[in-house]
Amino acid sequence: MEFEITATITTTREITGTISVTKNDVVASGLCKSVIDGDSTGWYGYVGEFLESEFDSNSHEYLYDPSDIEIIDDSTEAIVEEVSDISIDW
Repeated sequence: MEFEITATITTTREITGTISVTKNDVVASGLCKSVIDGDSTGWYGYVGEFLESEFDSNSHEYLYDPSDIEIIDDSTEAIVEEVSDISIDW
């Protein structure tokens, strides 16, 4: 028997790329200070957390978006699809 369904398919892929992030934005987000223990590059350790916060929020307060990533490598072998929220129209 054939059914008409509606489903949500979430695709996850792993990419390698580059993105420009400013020290001012990371510091302004409240994740760290401008200089950490005398190290002016200490903010580098907070860039990942900053980007995850930016990409997960709906507001994109500092205007970073996943589309800003310049993709170097897109590993199609790492694609994972998850299906959820299936409804069937009888």
